[in-house]
Amino acid sequence: MSPFMPTLRLHDRYVLHERIGLGGMSEVWRADDDVLGRPVAIKVLAGQLAADPQLRATIQREARAAARLTHPHVTQVYDYAEATLTGGVVVPYLVMELVDGHNLADRLRTGPLPWPEAVRVAGQIAAALAAAHRIGVVHRDVKPGNVMLTDTGAKVLDFGIA
Repeated sequence: MSPFMPTLRLHDRYVLHERIGLGGMSEVWRADDDVLGRPVAIKVLAGQLAADPQLRATIQREARAAARLTHPHVTQVYDYAEATLTGGVVVPYLVMELVDGHNLADRLRTGPLPWPEAVRVAGQIAAALAAAHRIGVVHRDVKPGNVMLTDTGAKVLDFGIA
């Protein structure tokens, strides 16, 4: 069971509202940044993984790498911190751009994209990955579930574990 819940406040700044994603290594929450007055996504390292200091150091290094990446088709990383929860459990988390849309995996379940849209989306994903590679960041988990389709185009997610 997750130690996170709605209304939890991290570092007197980020207020969690609802969990919007759950995976084997992490969970993602919709939250508000009370300092800057904007919605954000908070990605939290899950369970026992958070207890490993080496893994936390690796996540921090990876967050630094992902934060250097600025591209219109890549989700921005805004912050990295570690929260000490009840019982002294230390949990690292990333604060990222909250992307509104639906993921490519869900879209593909309804059938293939029309070819002009497929070409446009593939080009946007390729441009995002090329920008990452130029600064030495490799995604390592490119899949339809890590691509969001938005009103402004595709966004590659999850560079936090790159």
